[in-house]
Amino acid sequence: MRQGRQSMTWRTVFALTRVILSLVVACSALTGFICFRHAITIDAWAAFAGVFLLACAASALNQYQERDFDALMDRTKRRPLPMRQMSGRAALGIALVAGLTGAAVLFFGSTPLAALLGVFTLLWYNGVYTPLKRRTRFAVLIGALAGALPPMIGYTSAGGGIISSCLVISLFMFLWQVSHVQLLLVKYGKEYEKAGFLAMTSMTNEKSARTSVFVWLAAAAGGGMLLLALHVVSGFALSAVLVAGSVLFLLYGYKKIPGLKQTTNFNSLLGSVYLYQGFIFILAIGNVILIPL
Repeated sequence: MRQGRQSMTWRTVFALTRVILSLVVACSALTGFICFRHAITIDAWAAFAGVFLLACAASALNQYQERDFDALMDRTKRRPLPMRQMSGRAALGIALVAGLTGAAVLFFGSTPLAALLGVFTLLWYNGVYTPLKRRTRFAVLIGALAGALPPMIGYTSAGGGIISSCLVISLFMFLWQVSHVQLLLVKYGKEYEKAGFLAMTSMTNEKSARTSVFVWLAAAAGGGMLLLALHVVSGFALSAVLVAGSVLFLLYGYKKIPGLKQTTNFNSLLGSVYLYQGFIFILAIGNVILIPL
């Protein structure tokens, strides 16, 4: 592990908790809330804040769990713990405070069911998925469940049930999560294997890996278009926008995948994956605004 002087700053804390990614997760919860309540209330922001804090806790705890392995990979060796910018005890403390606060916000600010789902997601991500990354090549599929649950946390925060139309948003998030990780594995799979992580792409050659990425991108796009089936997105205009956006997303992916090893192509495609996720959230929320109950 790289030696250096511990110098914890807000920037260090942000890197440990992966604030941008945690905000994206919280936005998926907010989308679930709005899809049930058809409004943004104080409860919506409680759901947003609770999920955000739990996501921060999961990221901090994950970096603590994998600190020695992160030091072996170029992609992660500049994270706070490998760089010795904070102690492991400090990282655990941040994870504990964020996790307990997030669970409390969901419990007292929304519903006990939402809090239960939030805690389960944290335990699944850090207690099941993280250890399995070094034990099975298919941990990505197991871990994707953690990415699928935040919309449901938001939905139940608003008073909705688990068996509901929000399941299609969770399915989209599951497929999106796998496509996102598959994309990272094509670029960084060798690094993960070197550090002892059993990447799914290690079972295939480079051509097959690229095919796998496109298949999962297509699955994510298909999951997005399933929002039409349960009327999460409805009406001619929004439906046409959803189909057109999904087709353009796939065509863009098809164009960029052959040159995926090039940094420019990789960054462009990764950016489009996040844009497509935001596109789906906006359409789901737009449907509520434009086609009220």
